[in-house]
Amino acid sequence: MNQSMRVATLFFLVVLAAGCASAGKSRTSRLTAGDILETAASVRQSLANDPWLSGRGNESPPIRLGISEAVNKSNDRLATSDRWALTALVVYDRSVQSLLESRNVRVHLPEETQAMLGRMGIGSDGAPAGAVGGDAPTHVLLADVRSISRQGSAASSVSDERYDLYVIDYRVAELTSGRIEWSHAAQVARRAFGTVAD
Repeated sequence: MNQSMRVATLFFLVVLAAGCASAGKSRTSRLTAGDILETAASVRQSLANDPWLSGRGNESPPIRLGISEAVNKSNDRLATSDRWALTALVVYDRSVQSLLESRNVRVHLPEETQAMLGRMGIGSDGAPAGAVGGDAPTHVLLADVRSISRQGSAASSVSDERYDLYVIDYRVAELTSGRIEWSHAAQVARRAFGTVAD
């Protein structure tokens, strides 16, 4: 075996060993679709247990709830579909729709917003009942995405670990006064291993 073949074989084994050592560890700290689904589930739970909504009944004054695309203030790039999914998946959930209807809250989604969400694959099973109306929304579901990143290493001088904490601040605001009726901060922690050269 000549010298260049030995070097190539040694290089291949080193790369293979590094890959095996990091197997099972995440290689990215970006938000995933699973993170967005988990976040939407925690928001649904918070909304269901909040005194603002639980204090309402079928005879309460009607609320028309619109949604807005989440505002990305994090250091991560979020696709338009991900930003819309952070709010739309909350109101597209059947249990939330039932809860809102029992509290005299109707989801207000213009046809063009429903069509756009459908093209993104969000809510393809149908919009919330009574989602389209002639009247403007009285309240809106908003979300801001923020993040904090840390990098470091446990064993060497080369930074090979990254930790990102995403905080998604949800709130329902009354449009006339700007008053915040409900708020919830969902957190997602992501950790990744490896170097940029990997």
